[in-house]
Amino acid sequence: LVIGNNHTGTAMVVNQAGRVGIGVENPSANLEVAGNIQASSALIVNNGAGGNWHYRLNGSTLEWFENQVIGRVNMSLTLGGQLAVFGGIQAGGTGYKINGDNGGAGNWDMKLGNGGDLVWYENATYGAERMRLKKNGNLGVANDNPGQMFQVAGAYCDGANWVSVSTRDAKKNIEPLSLDVALQTLADLDPVTFEYKDARTPDGHVGFIAEDVPEIVATPDRKGLVSMDIVGVLTAVVKEQQKQMEIMRAELTELKATVQP
Repeated sequence: LVIGNNHTGTAMVVNQAGRVGIGVENPSANLEVAGNIQASSALIVNNGAGGNWHYRLNGSTLEWFENQVIGRVNMSLTLGGQLAVFGGIQAGGTGYKINGDNGGAGNWDMKLGNGGDLVWYENATYGAERMRLKKNGNLGVANDNPGQMFQVAGAYCDGANWVSVSTRDAKKNIEPLSLDVALQTLADLDPVTFEYKDARTPDGHVGFIAEDVPEIVATPDRKGLVSMDIVGVLTAVVKEQQKQMEIMRAELTELKATVQP
Protein backbone atom coordinates (compact mmCIF):
# COMPACT_ATOMS: atom_id res chain seq x y z
CA LEU A 1 0.00 0.00 0.00
CA VAL A 2 1.51 3.27 -1.17
CA ILE A 3 0.12 6.72 -0.39
CA GLY A 4 1.45 9.68 -2.31
CA ASN A 5 0.94 13.43 -2.22
CA ASN A 6 1.56 16.49 -4.32
CA HIS A 7 5.28 16.39 -3.58
CA THR A 8 7.72 14.20 -5.43
CA GLY A 9 8.18 10.85 -3.70
CA THR A 10 6.16 8.58 -1.43
CA ALA A 11 4.29 9.89 1.62
CA MET A 12 3.62 6.54 3.32
CA VAL A 13 4.16 2.84 2.57
CA VAL A 14 2.76 -0.31 4.18
CA ASN A 15 4.61 -3.29 2.67
CA GLN A 16 3.72 -6.97 2.64
CA ALA A 17 5.74 -7.61 5.81
CA GLY A 18 3.53 -5.16 7.70
CA ARG A 19 6.25 -2.55 7.95
CA VAL A 20 5.22 1.08 7.80
CA GLY A 21 7.37 3.74 6.25
CA ILE A 22 6.63 7.47 6.42
CA GLY A 23 8.73 9.29 3.91
CA VAL A 24 10.55 5.98 3.37
CA GLU A 25 9.82 3.74 0.38
CA ASN A 26 11.38 0.55 1.76
CA PRO A 27 11.12 0.51 5.60
CA SER A 28 13.61 -1.76 7.37
CA ALA A 29 11.76 -1.75 10.73
CA ASN A 30 8.12 -2.05 11.77
CA LEU A 31 7.99 1.75 11.71
CA GLU A 32 10.53 3.95 9.99
CA VAL A 33 10.12 7.69 9.71
CA ALA A 34 12.23 10.06 7.67
CA GLY A 35 12.17 13.26 9.69
CA ASN A 36 10.94 14.35 13.11
CA ILE A 37 8.16 12.79 15.20
CA GLN A 38 5.94 15.02 17.33
CA ALA A 39 3.79 13.68 20.19
CA SER A 40 1.52 15.44 22.69
CA SER A 41 1.84 12.77 25.40
CA ALA A 42 4.34 10.03 26.27
CA LEU A 43 6.21 7.59 24.04
CA ILE A 44 5.88 3.96 25.20
CA VAL A 45 8.50 1.32 24.36
CA ASN A 46 7.56 -2.29 25.11
CA ASN A 47 10.02 -5.15 24.65
CA GLY A 48 7.35 -7.86 24.93
CA ALA A 49 9.11 -9.39 27.95
CA GLY A 50 6.92 -7.95 30.67
CA GLY A 51 8.42 -4.48 30.88
CA ASN A 52 8.06 -1.17 29.10
CA TRP A 53 9.38 2.37 29.27
CA HIS A 54 7.63 5.73 28.99
CA TYR A 55 9.39 8.80 27.63
CA ARG A 56 7.79 12.20 27.99
CA LEU A 57 8.71 15.87 27.95
CA ASN A 58 7.72 17.63 31.19
CA GLY A 59 8.28 21.31 30.60
CA SER A 60 11.95 21.54 29.62
CA THR A 61 12.83 18.16 31.16
CA LEU A 62 12.84 14.82 29.35
CA GLU A 63 11.74 12.09 31.77
CA TRP A 64 11.98 8.29 31.69
CA PHE A 65 9.45 6.10 33.54
CA GLU A 66 9.42 2.36 34.07
CA ASN A 67 6.29 0.22 33.53
CA GLN A 68 3.85 3.10 33.05
CA VAL A 69 4.28 4.42 36.61
CA ILE A 70 3.87 8.09 35.83
CA GLY A 71 5.18 10.11 38.78
CA ARG A 72 8.13 7.87 39.68
CA VAL A 73 10.95 9.21 37.53
CA ASN A 74 13.83 6.83 36.88
CA MET A 75 15.92 9.30 34.89
CA SER A 76 15.59 12.86 33.61
CA LEU A 77 17.50 15.16 31.28
CA THR A 78 17.01 18.90 31.73
CA LEU A 79 17.39 21.47 29.00
CA GLY A 80 20.96 22.69 29.34
CA GLY A 81 22.49 19.27 29.90
CA GLN A 82 21.79 18.23 33.53
CA LEU A 83 21.21 14.48 33.80
CA ALA A 84 19.64 12.98 36.93
CA VAL A 85 19.51 9.22 37.58
CA PHE A 86 17.33 7.95 40.41
CA GLY A 87 18.94 4.59 41.11
CA GLY A 88 22.14 2.75 40.33
CA ILE A 89 24.40 3.21 37.33
CA GLN A 90 26.09 0.18 35.80
CA ALA A 91 28.87 0.32 33.23
CA GLY A 92 30.71 -2.47 31.49
CA GLY A 93 33.95 -2.72 29.58
CA THR A 94 37.02 -1.18 31.18
CA GLY A 95 35.00 1.01 33.55
CA TYR A 96 33.17 4.31 33.42
CA LYS A 97 34.24 7.91 33.21
CA ILE A 98 32.57 11.10 34.44
CA ASN A 99 33.89 14.39 33.11
CA GLY A 100 33.16 17.79 34.65
CA ASP A 101 34.01 20.99 32.78
CA ASN A 102 33.76 24.12 34.91
CA GLY A 103 32.81 26.41 32.08
CA GLY A 104 36.23 25.95 30.49
CA ALA A 105 38.04 26.90 33.70
CA GLY A 106 39.18 23.34 34.32
CA ASN A 107 38.28 19.70 33.79
CA TRP A 108 37.92 16.85 36.27
CA ASP A 109 37.54 13.18 35.38
CA MET A 110 36.40 10.41 37.68
CA LYS A 111 37.03 6.87 36.48
CA LEU A 112 36.28 3.41 37.83
CA GLY A 113 38.45 0.75 36.20
CA ASN A 114 38.67 -3.02 36.20
CA GLY A 115 40.82 -3.01 39.34
CA GLY A 116 37.98 -1.49 41.35
CA ASP A 117 39.83 1.75 42.19
CA LEU A 118 37.91 5.03 41.90
CA VAL A 119 40.33 7.62 40.50
CA TRP A 120 40.06 11.41 40.13
CA TYR A 121 42.11 13.10 37.41
CA GLU A 122 42.65 16.70 36.43
CA ASN A 123 41.91 17.39 32.73
CA ALA A 124 40.02 15.18 30.31
CA THR A 125 42.93 13.03 29.15
CA TYR A 126 43.79 11.32 32.45
CA GLY A 127 46.92 13.44 32.60
CA ALA A 128 47.35 14.16 36.31
CA GLU A 129 45.96 11.83 38.97
CA ARG A 130 44.92 13.74 42.09
CA MET A 131 43.13 11.23 44.31
CA ARG A 132 42.45 7.48 44.45
CA LEU A 133 39.98 5.44 46.50
CA LYS A 134 40.96 1.78 46.47
CA LYS A 135 38.40 -1.00 46.72
CA ASN A 136 39.81 -1.94 50.16
CA GLY A 137 38.78 1.51 51.46
CA ASN A 138 42.21 3.19 51.47
CA LEU A 139 42.18 6.79 50.21
CA GLY A 140 45.27 8.35 48.64
CA VAL A 141 45.84 12.03 47.80
CA ALA A 142 48.89 12.56 45.59
CA ASN A 143 49.48 8.83 46.09
CA ASP A 144 48.32 6.23 43.55
CA ASN A 145 48.82 3.21 45.83
CA PRO A 146 47.78 4.14 49.39
CA GLY A 147 48.79 1.46 51.88
CA GLN A 148 46.97 3.10 54.81
CA MET A 149 43.42 4.23 55.53
CA PHE A 150 44.23 7.83 54.54
CA GLN A 151 47.51 8.73 52.86
CA VAL A 152 48.66 12.14 51.59
CA ALA A 153 51.84 11.75 49.56
CA GLY A 154 54.06 9.95 52.12
CA ALA A 155 52.22 10.95 55.31
CA TYR A 156 49.30 8.85 56.47
CA CYS A 157 46.66 8.18 59.12
CA ASP A 158 46.02 4.59 60.18
CA GLY A 159 42.79 5.39 62.01
CA ALA A 160 44.46 6.12 65.34
CA ASN A 161 47.66 8.08 64.63
CA TRP A 162 48.91 10.59 62.10
CA VAL A 163 52.39 9.65 60.84
CA SER A 164 54.42 12.29 58.98
CA VAL A 165 56.88 11.27 56.30
CA SER A 166 60.37 11.43 57.81
CA THR A 167 62.61 9.28 55.63
CA ARG A 168 65.98 10.66 54.57
CA ASP A 169 64.94 10.00 50.95
CA ALA A 170 62.33 12.77 51.23
CA LYS A 171 64.66 15.41 52.69
CA LYS A 172 67.55 17.63 51.58
CA ASN A 173 69.88 20.23 53.12
CA ILE A 174 70.07 18.17 56.33
CA GLU A 175 72.07 20.01 59.02
CA PRO A 176 72.35 19.65 62.83
CA LEU A 177 70.22 22.14 64.78
CA SER A 178 72.40 24.73 66.48
CA LEU A 179 72.18 24.64 70.28
CA ASP A 180 72.08 28.43 70.43
CA VAL A 181 69.12 28.50 68.01
CA ALA A 182 67.33 25.77 69.95
CA LEU A 183 67.83 27.56 73.30
CA GLN A 184 66.64 30.89 71.89
CA THR A 185 63.64 29.26 70.20
CA LEU A 186 62.62 27.52 73.43
CA ALA A 187 62.97 30.79 75.36
CA ASP A 188 60.66 32.53 72.86
CA LEU A 189 57.93 29.87 73.05
CA ASP A 190 55.07 31.00 75.29
CA PRO A 191 52.62 28.18 76.14
CA VAL A 192 48.97 29.19 76.57
CA THR A 193 45.65 27.57 77.38
CA PHE A 194 42.78 28.19 74.97
CA GLU A 195 39.51 27.01 73.43
CA TYR A 196 38.63 26.86 69.73
CA LYS A 197 35.96 29.39 68.73
CA ASP A 198 34.08 26.97 66.46
CA ALA A 199 34.08 24.06 68.93
CA ARG A 200 30.58 22.65 69.53
CA THR A 201 31.39 22.01 73.18
CA PRO A 202 33.96 23.77 75.41
CA ASP A 203 37.26 21.94 75.06
CA GLY A 204 40.33 23.28 76.81
CA HIS A 205 43.71 22.95 75.12
CA VAL A 206 47.32 23.74 75.89
CA GLY A 207 49.58 24.93 73.10
CA PHE A 208 50.89 27.95 71.25
CA ILE A 209 49.61 30.82 69.11
CA ALA A 210 50.97 30.53 65.57
CA GLU A 211 51.42 34.28 65.15
CA ASP A 212 53.55 34.48 68.33
CA VAL A 213 56.00 31.59 67.93
CA PRO A 214 59.54 31.96 66.54
CA GLU A 215 59.83 31.82 62.77
CA ILE A 216 61.78 28.55 62.80
CA VAL A 217 58.70 26.62 64.04
CA ALA A 218 56.01 28.68 62.25
CA THR A 219 54.30 27.83 58.96
CA PRO A 220 54.86 30.34 56.12
CA ASP A 221 51.36 31.82 56.51
CA ARG A 222 51.64 32.01 60.33
CA LYS A 223 48.35 30.13 60.67
CA GLY A 224 49.57 26.77 61.94
CA LEU A 225 52.33 24.84 63.70
CA VAL A 226 54.15 21.62 62.93
CA SER A 227 54.49 19.72 66.19
CA MET A 228 57.59 17.82 65.07
CA ASP A 229 59.45 21.14 64.63
CA ILE A 230 58.88 21.93 68.30
CA VAL A 231 59.86 18.37 69.26
CA GLY A 232 63.16 18.88 67.44
CA VAL A 233 63.86 22.07 69.38
CA LEU A 234 62.99 20.42 72.70
CA THR A 235 65.16 17.40 71.91
CA ALA A 236 68.22 19.58 71.25
CA VAL A 237 67.72 21.48 74.51
CA VAL A 238 67.03 18.37 76.64
CA LYS A 239 70.11 16.61 75.23
CA GLU A 240 72.29 19.58 76.22
CA GLN A 241 70.69 19.69 79.66
CA GLN A 242 71.34 15.97 80.07
CA LYS A 243 74.97 16.47 79.08
CA GLN A 244 75.35 19.25 81.65
CA MET A 245 73.71 17.08 84.31
CA GLU A 246 76.18 14.28 83.60
CA ILE A 247 79.08 16.73 84.02
CA MET A 248 77.63 18.06 87.26
CA ARG A 249 77.03 14.52 88.57
CA ALA A 250 80.64 13.60 87.85
CA GLU A 251 81.88 16.76 89.58
CA LEU A 252 79.64 16.08 92.57
CA THR A 253 80.94 12.52 92.87
CA GLU A 254 84.51 13.80 92.75
CA LEU A 255 83.73 16.47 95.36
CA LYS A 256 82.19 13.92 97.71
CA ALA A 257 85.29 11.75 97.42
CA THR A 258 87.55 14.63 98.48
CA VAL A 259 85.55 15.65 101.55
CA GLN A 260 84.86 12.18 102.94
CA PRO A 261 87.26 11.12 105.81
